[in-house]
Amino acid sequence: MEIIHQSCPNLNSLVYDHYSSDKRIYKHDDTNEKEDGKTDTPATAATSGNIREISVKIQNPRDIIPIFFKNSNTIQTLGLDASFDDEIEVDNSDWDSLTNVCSLLSNLRSPSLCGPYVIHPMATPSLFQNAINLRWLHLSDGEFSSLSTEVFRSIGNLPLLQKLVLERCYIEDQDLVALFNTLIDKGRNNQPTLEDVRLVDVSHVSDIMDHLSAIPTIKNIILESLDDIIDDDIFQLAEDLYTHPGIRSITLESLECYTSDMVLSELSNIEVLEQLHLISLSKLSRIGLENFNGGSVKLVVEGCEFAEDQVYEYCY
Repeated sequence: MEIIHQSCPNLNSLVYDHYSSDKRIYKHDDTNEKEDGKTDTPATAATSGNIREISVKIQNPRDIIPIFFKNSNTIQTLGLDASFDDEIEVDNSDWDSLTNVCSLLSNLRSPSLCGPYVIHPMATPSLFQNAINLRWLHLSDGEFSSLSTEVFRSIGNLPLLQKLVLERCYIEDQDLVALFNTLIDKGRNNQPTLEDVRLVDVSHVSDIMDHLSAIPTIKNIILESLDDIIDDDIFQLAEDLYTHPGIRSITLESLECYTSDMVLSELSNIEVLEQLHLISLSKLSRIGLENFNGGSVKLVVEGCEFAEDQVYEYCY
């Protein structure tokens, strides 16, 4: 990676043994955006480097540290994943070495961090410490129960966070609740806070179902492969969102709790909802869809038992 970087002085995007997709890396187009959201000229590139987007899968974090240093003012989109050889013992001190350099990425907008070593108890809060422009965050495959609450506190302190994705994570319930309480308080104090949330195979989500509707700025909610929520949780979420001023889209995917067509009826009552996306819900019936009365809601049904591989769209 270092040879490539030195050989290509005008390089602005680096992808190494990693794939980039909308689910893993969120590109934020801020060409004409200031920190306060107003428009202006593009950000000035650092004299030492020009890389704006980097997506890497590494075995030793020391491989990436020189590139972080040289492009600390320009990196905006970061995808960081770890690849391990079972025969090689992981040296925690190597990952600890990320802590100092992460605090230099002051222009970071959208990081995607995957893996228990990448989501580091010291380096991750350090990464967020000076990233005052960070808007989109994706954390995946993290053994959060072994990490300090500083990781979650640092997420809650991000001043401009708009989109949060937590995927395949075991999280202590008190940490998850504390994070969403912070996000709610920011919204109630008229501070910028969460607009989009996606929770995939995350523990203890049932403890924060009522928190989702309490975030005044929330627009889009995606709930996927969540084992601990039940029908009553979806009912309550729908009731709490009846008069929410901002909610526009809800996606429910691979939820075994979805056992009653009455849940669909409750969701149809949300006043300003524009789209309801139902994916791979084995208990959903055609009768429930026929009785759906969602006003102006666009209902998209995909991969359900009666729908097989087809996609159905219903506009009311």
